[in-house]
Amino acid sequence: MAWMRLHAPGIAACVLASSLALPVWGLATARAHAADDARPADPPPYPEYIRKLFPETITGDYRGGRLHELQVAGRQAYVVEPTGTIDPQRRWIWIFPFWLGINDGHGVLHHRWYVEQYLAKGF
Repeated sequence: MAWMRLHAPGIAACVLASSLALPVWGLATARAHAADDARPADPPPYPEYIRKLFPETITGDYRGGRLHELQVAGRQAYVVEPTGTIDPQRRWIWIFPFWLGINDGHGVLHHRWYVEQYLAKGF
């Protein structure tokens, strides 16, 4: 019990600090939740916008490459032909899902930066 006499003031300080911290923490979290409730909910995605993310035509232009539309077994496909220097050690890059490498219905080419980097490296 000698350790109790030595550490009793420290234990009392810890108990006091924790008993003060819990109400402060509770107030902080209550305020955070109140702020979340006050913020308006995000609107649901517009269905037509989502539908247009999946392109119906294959279009797009790249710096350093030319896009060619293909049909393989009745499915749409495309190849980006490099217009710059080709590194003979580099072969093919497969983009999946395929629509990220072409313009979506909003005119956005999502993987433009990646494909242009590959083309610059000689793929």
